[in-house]
Amino acid sequence: MRTMRLQIQHAKARAWVEEVLSGTDPVGLPWQTITAFVRIVTNPRLSGKRFTPSEVIDLVDQWVTQPNVRLLGPGDHHWSFLRQTILEGKLGAR
Repeated sequence: MRTMRLQIQHAKARAWVEEVLSGTDPVGLPWQTITAFVRIVTNPRLSGKRFTPSEVIDLVDQWVTQPNVRLLGPGDHHWSFLRQTILEGKLGAR
């Protein structure tokens, strides 16, 4: 039963990602998200299908070449904003 629910959730998530990435609305992909995805799908210690480096590169290439995709990275003031967030208690261990 749990496996069936996970398969349904996966199918819905995949359909959403494919729809968003092939749409016209701008989509931002942070580098942290891309690298986390690469680490997870290429990790041989995890169960399920694992991607080879070539496969994951091809997939991410498909994402980042979509005309509506923007790669997001920290700007010049990133540390100032992150520092303030930490000081305000909005980030960190709880």
